Amino acid sequence: NSPKVKIELGDPMKGKTEKFGTFHGVFRPTLLTIIGVMLYLREGWLVGNAGLFGAILIILTAYLITGATALSISSITSNTRVGAGGVFSLVSQSLGLEMGGAIGIPLYLAQGLSAAMYMHGFIEGWYFLFPEHQEYQVAVILILFASAFTLVFISTKLAFKVQLLVMLLIAGALLSMYAGAQETTRLNPQVWGQFEDTSFWGLFAVFFPAATGIMVGASMSGSLHNPKKSIPIGTMGAWLASLAIYILAAVFYSMVAEPSELRTIKTIGMEKSKWPLLVTIGLICSCFTATLSSLAAAPRVLQALAQHKIVPGHRWLKNERKGEPHIAMIFTGMMVLSAALAGDLNTIARILTMFFLLTYLTINVVLFIEQSLNLISFRPEFKIPKIVPILGSTCCLTAIIIISPLTGIISITIIIALYIYLDRKHLVTPWETVHSGLLVSIANW
Repeated sequence: NSPKVKIELGDPMKGKTEKFGTFHGVFRPTLLTIIGVMLYLREGWLVGNAGLFGAILIILTAYLITGATALSISSITSNTRVGAGGVFSLVSQSLGLEMGGAIGIPLYLAQGLSAAMYMHGFIEGWYFLFPEHQEYQVAVILILFASAFTLVFISTKLAFKVQLLVMLLIAGALLSMYAGAQETTRLNPQVWGQFEDTSFWGLFAVFFPAATGIMVGASMSGSLHNPKKSIPIGTMGAWLASLAIYILAAVFYSMVAEPSELRTIKTIGMEKSKWPLLVTIGLICSCFTATLSSLAAAPRVLQALAQHKIVPGHRWLKNERKGEPHIAMIFTGMMVLSAALAGDLNTIARILTMFFLLTYLTINVVLFIEQSLNLISFRPEFKIPKIVPILGSTCCLTAIIIISPLTGIISITIIIALYIYLDRKHLVTPWETVHSGLLVSIANW
């Protein structure tokens, strides 16, 4: 005779944040971050200097490093949830806040400078449409920055809303380039170039940022339905698709223009396409959305660093309003604008290469340490052999040394100095790290 109890099962997703699947949450943003300014404005220059075979070798070298790192990121993220700060969170959870901060600061600088690089890509495409505006470069940079920064400051979700349209425009731009190749008199490609503008590794240093962007999926961890499944599939899918696009584009450039044209005419991709306007619009839109994404991502890394008292001024930088780190955004915006006004695309790309190589080196080292210790807490669903992080670490370190030994030594010294500085601050890491397992292994040995 007990009274009946009425149970209503509501929608479990009601009131919760929208979650993304593999395509929308990982594959699409990762691919759009990788495919951009270098494809349209620097790959032709790359082929003109290195030849078809040399250009493909540079592309494969860059993708070998990012591929090994993508596998390492996928393995780590399939074992743990990534917190605020993306890769900063990955390194901190494994090696502690000291090493996380030592890598997180260069990572923050790299993401911020990426916005400046994309801005220069936008400007070169804009000059193709309006060559008379070259006399007002400073004004163009200021207007572009003001537009992008204002949109991000108001709403960081805007970049995601327009990504589908940008992806369609990029597909149309690639189709236009393919159609132009069919109508252009095909030339015999130069197999190996003369490297007249710079050396093999100089070309690699400029091109390498084209292959970056593989960390976007890891940063989206908290917004995915199934991050342990989506991140490996989406990241590696975008890696393979972008690799195929870059190799096919190298073939296109080698067949539609002479090496001298490729070296001197940066907009050769637009000029040799069937519909130049479509390619230019694709370039401008992809660079603008990439600028928005970088301006949105970098302040969040800075905010994550500030929340753990790693950077000076952390009391202000960690503050947010309506979920937006406005103070960190303002600081980042000042840095981006200064870099955009002071440097050009090639110079910024070379700086980015060193920062990204150091970040990728650390990620591969982190995975190798966790695999070697055989910790109970490290049981990733996406398992890869130890040779992958070893290969990734070796390639990153070799590239750093070969590109510029002095810059490499200075960069590594800065990271070591940051680690010593943070270690003396006695930061409190609110989670278990691999330090105890590492000390036990040494004691057993």
